[in-house]
Amino acid sequence: METVRRFPGQVQRWLAACIPEWPATLVNAQKIKHGSEREVWGCQFEIGGTDTAAILSIFKAGSLESVNTSLPPGAAAQKCALAMRELPALGIPTPQVLGYATEEVEAAVVTERIVPVQWTPHARIRAATILARIHTLEEHALSQTLQELVRESDPRECRTTGGQGPTAAVRTLVHGDYFSTNLLPVADGLFV
Repeated sequence: METVRRFPGQVQRWLAACIPEWPATLVNAQKIKHGSEREVWGCQFEIGGTDTAAILSIFKAGSLESVNTSLPPGAAAQKCALAMRELPALGIPTPQVLGYATEEVEAAVVTERIVPVQWTPHARIRAATILARIHTLEEHALSQTLQELVRESDPRECRTTGGQGPTAAVRTLVHGDYFSTNLLPVADGLFV
């Protein structure tokens, strides 16, 4: 893992942009993922004498062949932040969003860091229940802005069906990246 010593300005800059109301001093950061369209950092920073652990996701532009969304980075970060803010009230637990920001060609989202526990049979059942909830959650339950971003973000249809995907009378959500590293079992439940 890369440490913050190599990219201190980038990580500190995004933290300041995403949570400007809380002057944060970066204590430590490690790069967790480096993809062509997104970089993910595990961060520890101090706000008013309190240590906070967070995840910083930096969205970057990329070709449609390499990215997970057809949205530009700013809209992808906004969609991520809105989904994580709205879904818990609809029965889908997500980490808390601490803030997000956009720049010309990049954007970032900062969320609380969830420390997962071991998978248990109960957690697996909870994961299946949450997946079913996601896939039955009708589009109209989302804010208008999130609905528009979801409609604009159809990353794989043109590649998988040539734009000829099935139509339905009711539109629901699809997680699109639902596998074990995106599911975080915790002592009393599970986060998506």
